[in-house]
Amino acid sequence: PLHEATSAIVKEALNGEFTLTVKYPISDTGIYQQIKEDMLIKCPTPILGPQLFRIKKPVENNDYLEITAYHITDDIMQRSIKPVSVDNQSCGMALSRMVQNAKTDLGEFSFNSDIQDRRTFNTTETTSLYSVLLDGKHSIVGAWEGELVRDNFSLTVKKSRGENHGVVITTHKNLKSNDLDQKSECFIFRIHA
Repeated sequence: PLHEATSAIVKEALNGEFTLTVKYPISDTGIYQQIKEDMLIKCPTPILGPQLFRIKKPVENNDYLEITAYHITDDIMQRSIKPVSVDNQSCGMALSRMVQNAKTDLGEFSFNSDIQDRRTFNTTETTSLYSVLLDGKHSIVGAWEGELVRDNFSLTVKKSRGENHGVVITTHKNLKSNDLDQKSECFIFRIHA
């Protein structure tokens, strides 16, 4: 357990990076010396629960170690995928074809989708799994207009990650008009709709 961590920040961009940044003190316990590149960290996340992250860049500063780790799914994003071709098929079929066309076994990783819309998707050359799955409008996620959910070894392309509860947020009030402490300059709003 990394019980001395002073901060742990998980950031996930929709259809983008999923990272963990940890600040761990350099202390007499010596635990910081055991933290090495390529080790896994299991960290709780707000929506998905505990997730695995692989350490990429532990940097030693004066009195703490700064650890940058990427979600375990990044382990396979550079794998080579031979050309993929699906004609008038669901997103799940495109994902299945992508897995079949992987040059090496993808191990424990699984791919699925709840999108039943039929589309045509083709690649013409061998490229990375990231390019086939996520790289812009000419990827599987782009063609089916999906949203990727990374849950440890499971990757799911969903029509929508959230639920529509009909919530509309509007404001016409200037925040500067509120009586705020001078140190309260930063606001973070998290809205789940």
